[in-house]
Amino acid sequence: MKNQTHILLSRWRHFWNYLFAFILTPIAGIGLLLFWRLEKRRKAHAFVAEKDRIRLPDPDSLGAERVIDLLVIQKIEVNPSTVPGKWFGVGSLTFHVGSGEIKLDGIRHANRLKETIEQAIQHLKASQKSSKTKQVKSETIPGSTDQLNELTFLWQQGLITDDQFEKEKKNFK
Repeated sequence: MKNQTHILLSRWRHFWNYLFAFILTPIAGIGLLLFWRLEKRRKAHAFVAEKDRIRLPDPDSLGAERVIDLLVIQKIEVNPSTVPGKWFGVGSLTFHVGSGEIKLDGIRHANRLKETIEQAIQHLKASQKSSKTKQVKSETIPGSTDQLNELTFLWQQGLITDDQFEKEKKNFK
């Protein structure tokens, strides 16, 4: 899909794990294996922001994902991370939706992401309002197609004259 952005969690979220992997690298390459596992986990927990929704992996089920429609988000909170994440500008976003809360940990520049999502929500609401006002009004009244079909049937059966048909047909335009 063209209009989507993949957002990876910050490496700073797992600062201590990366530090431990770095220290273990000279010991038989164990650190390299840890680096590989950390990166794999980081990519698996990435989420995708689309035009009108956010998709994120569901940790409870294998391979499934949760979808948050932007229009159902009531409030977004930014919570600072613990040390050392706080040192590097890492925080978490909490989305308040009708069914509860959804929390995303390890977001770098969480305040900027919150502002971007709020702007997208406002844009979606504005476009929804404008599309409602631009609805095309029908020139015929509801049910008039059935009535016109019935009138045509009467005319084809010869039960009404051509003049009567043309006179009644004008009422439907």
